Amino acid sequence: MSTSLKKTTQVIGTVFERTEKILDDAGLLGNSDVAMQLAAYRNYNVDADQLLQVSGWEQNPLALRQFLFGLKVNGGWGNEAIEVALHRANTEKDVSQVILIGDAPANSPDEVASKRNSKGERYWSKFPEFAKSTTAAAELQKLKEKGIPVHAFFIDPRAKNFFRHAAQMTGGRCEFLDIEKASRADQLTNLVSEELLRRVGGDDLVNTYRATFCK
Repeated sequence: MSTSLKKTTQVIGTVFERTEKILDDAGLLGNSDVAMQLAAYRNYNVDADQLLQVSGWEQNPLALRQFLFGLKVNGGWGNEAIEVALHRANTEKDVSQVILIGDAPANSPDEVASKRNSKGERYWSKFPEFAKSTTAAAELQKLKEKGIPVHAFFIDPRAKNFFRHAAQMTGGRCEFLDIEKASRADQLTNLVSEELLRRVGGDDLVNTYRATFCK
């Protein structure tokens, strides 16, 4: 995932620049403020302050880049705690969409239980956000009921089935991101920019974006 973090850091500024241009040209910049929050999830073998690290809601790409620069890849342990990131999305106000990028599926319900037991429920009970266990299935159902799509982009084939399920269940988009290709940064920039614009102005803004930047 270290490569993915580096690529994400590279594209943040470009995403803001491009979406602002399209919105400005459409006369929508002042009426639609695009803000983004980033979250990094790990697994239950790390301390609570590392399990889920979240930025503020930002319109300034510099602040998001600084957040990403401060992250370190750790945790591992097979399937990952995507469920805690989805839970956070469900607790945030005015979320219009979730963009999920990862290289592993979410923990299964049995894995959630067994992995939480590595530190013990007494440990997790000290932290309100993680005091109650949850599953990816439960959180995806909540997002579906709220009409919040999950756009899922996997960078390892083993994550394909879960990411495709998450997108299909919530009405989102699922694609493979090939981190070995030099064009991957452009692909990620386009995917994120298009989905931000789609929520603001539908396919018309997406088509304008593609005509402008995807020639």
